[in-house]
Amino acid sequence: VTNQTSFLQTLKQDVPIALDVLRAIPLLAIDFQIMMDGQGNIYQFDLDRVFLAGAYYREASFDTKFSKAYDHSMEFLGRMAAWVELQLQEQGHDGTDEDDRRDWKAGYDGENNGEAVLKDHLRNSSSLSCQAFDMVNEMSGRKGKGEKTRSAKIMMVQLVQRVMYDNGNGWDDGLKITNDGMWNCTL
Repeated sequence: VTNQTSFLQTLKQDVPIALDVLRAIPLLAIDFQIMMDGQGNIYQFDLDRVFLAGAYYREASFDTKFSKAYDHSMEFLGRMAAWVELQLQEQGHDGTDEDDRRDWKAGYDGENNGEAVLKDHLRNSSSLSCQAFDMVNEMSGRKGKGEKTRSAKIMMVQLVQRVMYDNGNGWDDGLKITNDGMWNCTL
């Protein structure tokens, strides 16, 4: 690290982004992996783990494993944010404007924990795209093709569905959803 203040400022900007990515794609918590460069940039890698991790096939207790992994990943990023804030304060550079203050000391509040995220996905498991459902069923894990646990499959189908039908600004209002069987795949 050549410039510690610059490093911390960049890291302070990237931690909330990493938190947002994890909230948007909670399955990344399984085998959570990030790396950081000398400028403080955070990189997520091995993103195929969302669809290929062996835990989806062999874990009878996927729900428990996912909840713990999600909570641990969110806590880790929250602690990282708190550490960055502490370092900046010790240097005398809080790095925030009055209008952009965050309570980094709070870290991960646990309010939207892994169990709540999982329940939310299960609650929204109706009217799924059959095309997304078929795509997820065809995906092979690192240990070959096998039946995925229901919870993992729902989360995967919802993610594929968002990627397929989201125009980048939320759901495409022009998408015509019909009752021709394309949207009647309930897990």
